[in-house]
Amino acid sequence: MKNILKTVFPVILILVINLYSAELKGGARNAALGGSGTALADELAGVILNPALINTIDSFSVSATTGLENLGLNGVTIFDLQADLGLPLNKAGNIGVHLNTIIAGNSGNGQADTVFLELQQEYGRQIRELAVAVSCRQQFLIVNKAESFSGIQDQAKAEPRIGIGLSLFYSKKDKINFGLAVDNLLSPLLSKDSELPLTVRSGMALGVGPGTLLTDARLEKYSGLGATDFFINSGYEFPIVNNKLKLRTGMELLNITEGFALNLGLGYNLKKILSFDYVLSMPLLGSIRAWGGSHILTITYNLPGK
Repeated sequence: MKNILKTVFPVILILVINLYSAELKGGARNAALGGSGTALADELAGVILNPALINTIDSFSVSATTGLENLGLNGVTIFDLQADLGLPLNKAGNIGVHLNTIIAGNSGNGQADTVFLELQQEYGRQIRELAVAVSCRQQFLIVNKAESFSGIQDQAKAEPRIGIGLSLFYSKKDKINFGLAVDNLLSPLLSKDSELPLTVRSGMALGVGPGTLLTDARLEKYSGLGATDFFINSGYEFPIVNNKLKLRTGMELLNITEGFALNLGLGYNLKKILSFDYVLSMPLLGSIRAWGGSHILTITYNLPGK
């Protein structure tokens, strides 16, 4: 029985990490809104979901996001760390860099079984009310304890998976925003061993009442596996206490395997220089993540002035 677990455990980790990284990257604010951040302006951590949003960052900004999830699946614990940087180049456009790291392992032995890295760079330009961007994404997978499963071991030693992205963002006087992002283009040509899934994401943000209502849809196509996943997300953000404190809630309709997820979040902005965002994400209805929730915290610093 122990030999079977040693063989199956790395496989479970790989599957869970890919699901987890798709859900959590984008920062605590985006996660609190159900992952519906394709049209969410002024959010550096969320730029990784729609690179054209880098044009909404009007000053030098850095952010750090950390997430923790205990799956209760053979003691699997996942730790996530995302770092983001945004730099306006005045009339020359904006650039951004994002690094996402996921470490997973068995909480019983206190060691990391899997390390997953993702790097993305983007360059964007503002053309009146339309912002456009091009991006490049690279993924690296390192497995420390998968020697007993040769397939995963080969994947760990494979070349990086690379994809090109094209995206846009349209804003009409901050009352209604539209976002569209196509990621991982040309990945079969740029990746030697396994390509990234072609991803198409579209979203809208609309001022409703005192807050903002967001909706988002995402399609992922895995050409190598012949599989397609479809996700629908929605969220609502409303300000309190002189617009410094914001409450957020969101719902994710995940793929059939994962079910639903309900998210509750809180954000605080200190003089538009320093912001803190937190979210508790609770999977529902038979999700493989239903044994434990996700806790995500994002801290962002914006250099005063443009």
